[in-house]
Amino acid sequence: MDKLFRSGKSITLPPLRLHYQVEDSIENQPYVKVGVGVGKKYFKKAVDRNRIKRLMREAYRINKHALNNITASESPLHLNIFFLFNGREMPDYRLILDKMSILIEKLENRLKEQKKPENEASE
Repeated sequence: MDKLFRSGKSITLPPLRLHYQVEDSIENQPYVKVGVGVGKKYFKKAVDRNRIKRLMREAYRINKHALNNITASESPLHLNIFFLFNGREMPDYRLILDKMSILIEKLENRLKEQKKPENEASE
């Protein structure tokens, strides 16, 4: 987890922030590990933090198919992702779902750009 926050990259789209780290797969088995978190600063009650985390996990579950397609392509990747909620107010599900889909799309584009130079160099 520390490695992800220290040496990983991030994409911010308020009220969400996505931290990610890409590693090449040694065993030719792709995987995506995902975590979610909400700080105590604005949500003191665990009930509120847990609700936001449930919303985030559900939004990821609906949008994860795009990442699975990229990680399982010709050169499999290990992808570690952590979503943080940085807002001050309790969000509704629609907001989380919309922001999550945009974040995953941005990550997908970054991963495609990252793979593109490797493919062009090998040709």
